[in-house]
Amino acid sequence: MKIYDTDPEVYSRTTKIKANKTKHEIDGVLAKFGIKDVWWHGAIGDEDIYLAFKLPPEKFGHIELKNLAVKLEPPRIWHKGKHKDEINWNVSIRNLYWYILTHLSQAYVMQSSKITEFLPHILHPSGKILAEALRPELQALPEVAKQP
Repeated sequence: MKIYDTDPEVYSRTTKIKANKTKHEIDGVLAKFGIKDVWWHGAIGDEDIYLAFKLPPEKFGHIELKNLAVKLEPPRIWHKGKHKDEINWNVSIRNLYWYILTHLSQAYVMQSSKITEFLPHILHPSGKILAEALRPELQALPEVAKQP
């Protein structure tokens, strides 16, 4: 399903902030919350652009988890052009900014874990997103465990 920049549910749908400026702001937000190992793959306009970063070491129960990497792709927010639809990168990257800021802020104010906030995006050693890597195990759970 394509989501367009005219959809009232899209944050920053009317932003005038350029995508590259927002990328720098994202780097600043990550640094503010203690995340320093940050790298961008691809450039604005590339199909396979994503942001990856390592979470700072954190106690999770009785164990300390370190070197957990998170991979986030910006959402693809589309703009209807005269001849064809194109991705509105200013809006797409701005939505990624709000996603990151919201999750880091909530981890802080709720005094919870950054690991918990970004759990769906943590990379498994195989290079897949953790949820994707664990899909066979999750599908093998008894039906009773799958019910809310």
